[in-house]
Order: sequence, then structure tokens, then C-alpha cells
Amino acid sequence: MLIERESDVATVMKEVEKELNTDKSVSRRNNISLQGTATTTTAARDAEEGEDVAMRAVLLRLIDTAVFTFNLAFLALMEAAARLAAGIMNFTFDSI
Repeated sequence: MLIERESDVATVMKEVEKELNTDKSVSRRNNISLQGTATTTTAARDAEEGEDVAMRAVLLRLIDTAVFTFNLAFLALMEAAARLAAGIMNFTFDSI
């Protein structure tokens, strides 16, 4: 017969919460949308009032979008600079 006690259930729940900590950093290989979801979930869990939840979630999503946009622009700039540098290195005066 299986007998459940409140203390046993509480202990199991505490162990599960320790293992499923969304505050830990996620590796870069994970999907960005999953990171955004974890960030939004963390903001919702930490806030006390409904308005704070929405405001913090939107702010964190805005920060994620700004960082993504900056990284994309930086990557495009670096690729353009690399192509320009490769073009300059291949330049010869014979083509003039």
C-alpha cells in the first residue's frame, strides 16, 4: 500500500525545483526563443503584481530584441569588412 505524507511530497517538490532552475544560464546552442520564454517566465514568477509582470516581461523581451539586432548588425559589418579586406589583398597594379 502506498502512503503519502505531506512532508514527503514537499521534499520531492523541493528537489524538483532545485533541478528545474530557469535562472541558470543556458548554453548558446539552445534556441533563442526558449531563452526568451525562460526569461519571461522568470520575470512573471519574480514579480508581485500583475502590472509588474507585464512591464518586466515586455522590458526583458525588448532588451533581448535589442541585443539580437546589435549582434546581427555587428555580424553583417564584420562580413562586409572581411570581404573588403579580401578584395584589397587581391588588388594588383596590373589591372590598372
